[in-house]
Amino acid sequence: MFEFKTSIHAIADTQLYLYYIVLFIAYLVFLRNVKMNLLSILIFTLYNQGFLLLIDAQGRISKVLFAALVVSILFRSGNLKRGKRMNPILFSFLGFSALFYVNYLLSYVPLLWGVYQHYKYFVPVFLFWALISADFIERDLQYYIGLIVKLTWFQIAFSVVKLIIIGLRENITGSIGDSGGSIGISYAILPAILFWVAHNNTLRGKNWWFMFLVLLIPGASNKRAIWFLYPPLVYLMATHNITKQTLRKIAVTTLVFPLLVYVGFRLNPSLNPDRKLWGSFDLQYTIDYSLSYSGVSEEKLEGPYAQGRWGATMTIINNILRDPVSRDNMIGTPRNRTGSLEVEEFDYGAHGLVTGSMISGLGMLLLESGWPATLLLIIVFVGMIRFVPEHRIRFMFYALLAWNLILYSGTFMRGPTHSLLFVMTIVFTAKYLSLQQVNMDAKERLQIQAG
Repeated sequence: MFEFKTSIHAIADTQLYLYYIVLFIAYLVFLRNVKMNLLSILIFTLYNQGFLLLIDAQGRISKVLFAALVVSILFRSGNLKRGKRMNPILFSFLGFSALFYVNYLLSYVPLLWGVYQHYKYFVPVFLFWALISADFIERDLQYYIGLIVKLTWFQIAFSVVKLIIIGLRENITGSIGDSGGSIGISYAILPAILFWVAHNNTLRGKNWWFMFLVLLIPGASNKRAIWFLYPPLVYLMATHNITKQTLRKIAVTTLVFPLLVYVGFRLNPSLNPDRKLWGSFDLQYTIDYSLSYSGVSEEKLEGPYAQGRWGATMTIINNILRDPVSRDNMIGTPRNRTGSLEVEEFDYGAHGLVTGSMISGLGMLLLESGWPATLLLIIVFVGMIRFVPEHRIRFMFYALLAWNLILYSGTFMRGPTHSLLFVMTIVFTAKYLSLQQVNMDAKERLQIQAG
């Protein structure tokens, strides 16, 4: 049960169907009060793609549903916002899209395949435009944030069911997906931020249960990155509001931070020298493993070819700096129908990379689309984050985007299942904080009038 298996290990059909039957029954028994509007259906679909993947393993049904729901939400939004903050997002996205399709034209690939691959970029942008233009009242925001938190509680329970029926393995993340566990990281940290925002940017008492238990989602998939990313994120959240209880909060958080790191490293077989669940704690081993895995250890850097997400991306950037105006660096490597790099068709060695090496989201974007399009897409997502009114929370989103893009697979920008939830988290946070400020200003005015 607790022998870790990766996403390449097949799951027995009996285990798989038993698992989803249990999940379906849990929904029937416990799920209540879901509004059947377009945005609710989109959220529910994001959290339950696993059921659709039983029917269509390629995920085509999910893609069509995402595109149809987002476009419908956009068209029903009414008065779509434009202005000095929205225009740079829209114009940058138009520029990115133009370069994206130019690559297909020059690669002699039918544009229909370009549309099919472009969908993963336009759905988050269209959703952001629709949601940021909507006039949400506080009750609406509480409902949608509450729905995401409620569905996350289900994923926590489903992760326990997974451990019991299927075991510790990378594929299968709750009812969200079955193609690797990275989705569990996004669906842990983003709901945690929304939960924190909905509780007035404070963590106290029983709220901590959600913040800790949400780690079961990536933990059941043996994801390593969560133990490096989540502790500092929780620290930022726990120390956000400075009050007379500051010393107590700092003391508690200072204890929680190393405890999370300690427990996480021991629970993850990849991050402890014993290579097992609850192995011994060895910080130096974890550091050495992480550097080697990322391709920036002394041993890996001495090799003739770069590898690992970090090492490969550094080499790709150096290649661009040496010849920034070449065809490949300007608009990306020639496309094929899949729109992605394939070992059989992409010459890794010619780019100074180990064949089949993992590449970060930034590296993949640079290779696939060239540096101008990559820069434009980054401007799009940075522009979205700028709508968040509080600078400290805005910094949290910038840091998450940078980590996901530079050190991970870039799914916040190039993976619809991740990017749609990322966009919702940005918008709901921005709207909720703005309403809080409006309410606070109204109270101050009333106090002044009463005085």
